[in-house]
Amino acid sequence: MSEEECLIRMDGHLDRMISRLEEGREEMRDQRDEMRAQRRGLLAIIDELRGGGPAAT
Repeated sequence: MSEEECLIRMDGHLDRMISRLEEGREEMRDQRDEMRAQRRGLLAIIDELRGGGPAAT
């Protein structure tokens, strides 16, 4: 395998790794958003239990 072929293979490998990292970042962002939504729901329930629900504002 020539040096050029080796570099081309390495470029392809790096490109695939970058794509995987970007996909992982999107998944993490989605999970973060879902957890934030769950937390907002929990905080709303806690607020209602403490008597400060939406009607109290």
